[in-house]
Amino acid sequence: MSNTTSKNNKKIMNIEKLIPVSMFLSLLLSAASIVAALWLLYPDHMSSSPIQHFDKAMIILLSGLALIVLVNIYTLKAVREKRNRIRTFAKKLVEGDKDLAKQGINDPDPAIAYLCALVNQNLKVNAHAEQTAHEQLQATDSGLNAVAETQQGLQAQTTLTHNTEQAVASLNEGISQITGFAKSALDEVRAAEKNSDACRCAMQDNITTTHALAAKLKNSSAAVSAIAKMGDEINNIVNTIAGIADQTNLLALNANIEAA
Repeated sequence: MSNTTSKNNKKIMNIEKLIPVSMFLSLLLSAASIVAALWLLYPDHMSSSPIQHFDKAMIILLSGLALIVLVNIYTLKAVREKRNRIRTFAKKLVEGDKDLAKQGINDPDPAIAYLCALVNQNLKVNAHAEQTAHEQLQATDSGLNAVAETQQGLQAQTTLTHNTEQAVASLNEGISQITGFAKSALDEVRAAEKNSDACRCAMQDNITTTHALAAKLKNSSAAVSAIAKMGDEINNIVNTIAGIADQTNLLALNANIEAA
């Protein structure tokens, strides 16, 4: 196929070179025919009859006209072939023959070379646009992935915030319960202090009573002498009472320390 294309290119190039030559030859033949006819018809050159000169002039004119017609036909044929080739070339380019567009840049026909250059430029622009669109698509996919990851992060953050709120609510509830327990404990401590004060007062009364009883016992030594038979028992009672008094004093001292 490349050999056929090369032969066609050479043929078209030769035809293009012959087009101005053929036009020049047509003009030259026309001028030569007219000059020859006029020269033959000029009276000074008529050595024979005028009819013969006229026939020769007509033959020269008709020959020149025939040559002009042939040259024009050849020229029109060359132009038509060039037009058909350009049309065929353009049709193939429209169908998307990229290789033909690349090869046509070096075509000897300027019209085809220019057409191929435009097609190649459009192909480059389309390729660049396609690459840009692909990059934008990738960027869009990356953006969508980032948005999805952000949404997942926000969802996780929302869940964590909800869990934190629940934990804070539970902590507040626990603090409220602890506050209630502390208040109850404080009330119990205050009640214990009141009871301790009451016990201290009672112990003080017991101590006072014990001291009074001890004084009475001392004053009743005569009665004790009278009941000598019960001395041991009274002695035990006195010792017991003295032990109770000592314990009472100790309890009172502890109560005072606790109250302080």
